[in-house]
Amino acid sequence: MSGHSYEKWKDLGFQVKKDEKATYERYGVPIFIRNQVVMIGSSRTNSEYSFCDKCGKKLQGDRSKALCYECWSNL
Repeated sequence: MSGHSYEKWKDLGFQVKKDEKATYERYGVPIFIRNQVVMIGSSRTNSEYSFCDKCGKKLQGDRSKALCYECWSNL
């Protein structure tokens, strides 16, 4: 399972969703995974995501994603 610390997500332009608990810890640092964060400044809720926030490509399937597969894999 891949994830980042609160600080790393912030550096990437994301913030941890309210009331989220870390999925696991790495060397004592709380780690959050992609479905626990939202883009900083985004007023959208999870159910409203239909376009990639980075490239604008229309998202298919899981509407909770803020980034398309290509943009997400390039983080």
